[in-house]
Amino acid sequence: MTVRKYAPICSVEGCGGTHFCKGYCRKHFERWQRHGDPLKILKVLSPRGMPLAWLKAHAGHQGSECLTWPFARMPDGRAHFKGGYPARIMCEMVHGPAPSPIHQAAHSCGRGDHGCVNPKHLRWAPPIENAADKVIHGTVISGEEHHAHRLTDSEVRQIRHLAKTLSQSALSKQFGISPAHMNRIINGVARRSAGE
Repeated sequence: MTVRKYAPICSVEGCGGTHFCKGYCRKHFERWQRHGDPLKILKVLSPRGMPLAWLKAHAGHQGSECLTWPFARMPDGRAHFKGGYPARIMCEMVHGPAPSPIHQAAHSCGRGDHGCVNPKHLRWAPPIENAADKVIHGTVISGEEHHAHRLTDSEVRQIRHLAKTLSQSALSKQFGISPAHMNRIINGVARRSAGE
């Protein structure tokens, strides 16, 4: 007599999917791995065409407060959907096509990272002007908040203190960064640490 082997199923109640890892099917395992919860769903699916219809309906918005995008957002908070970037689409609806391919939809409110798509807050701007706006609005991501940071704010302060007695070459070896980047940190070009 042979004993049949049954593939284990996902431990999430009602799923019935085939076990993949840690007691979950592939879908629930990936949710657990990404969010720490196998049941967490971040996407709120909207009916096809609804985001674009919403933009068209709000192109004549007259309020001065931010008009917050009610659908999907990027991890940095900017409005997004499968058809593109809503702020850019709204800017095109209100102000016409971008003057050049490099022009960006700039926010006068500085709240693009909060999903603002108010047509009164949007204008076409070249990247350098949009970057200057970010500095004015205080929305530039730098220091420990930047995804690619290698040094903590306290290490930056420590480097600037040690630079009075040690060479830049010795400091760059000690902290594992290039001499050129060390020079920019010491001279305050590369990064401002908290409290400066």
